[in-house]
Amino acid sequence: MKSKLLFKVVPLLLVFMLSLTIVRGLVCVGYANYPEVTVTNVYWGTTTKPVQASPGDLNDKLNIVIQNSGSEDIYSINAELYLENTPFKNVFGEKKAVSGFAGVLQVGGTTTLSFNLNIDPNAKLGEYSLPLKLHVTTRSYLTPVDLSLDVKVPLHGKVRFSI
Repeated sequence: MKSKLLFKVVPLLLVFMLSLTIVRGLVCVGYANYPEVTVTNVYWGTTTKPVQASPGDLNDKLNIVIQNSGSEDIYSINAELYLENTPFKNVFGEKKAVSGFAGVLQVGGTTTLSFNLNIDPNAKLGEYSLPLKLHVTTRSYLTPVDLSLDVKVPLHGKVRFSI
């Protein structure tokens, strides 16, 4: 009697354990790696002609270099730089500036997001923390994923020497 029961229970246990292994494998495969981006540099002007932005400047180019620090290539980035409570406005006088990247940003690769900004003439020199919202697509996330970063933006003014 016990041996008949054993022959019925053991196959059922094996089928059950195999089912759990298959389901567990399917669930693990279903998760995609979330995109990751880091800011590696922030500067005004261009790489060949950097400038020291100053209060009162108009149409200064702010560049934010970002790196794909995730494990999957990025296919597009739409960026929104929020300027509330800062001396910065976009060239249309609005408190949000936009930029983007279309192409493949490989893992470990960098790209530069550029924003043309006006600076209030009464701006105080220092460093400003600006929220940057990125809408990112990857192979796993064809619907954009939102990433939020804080970007430290320097405003040091122009250096002048007098003799």
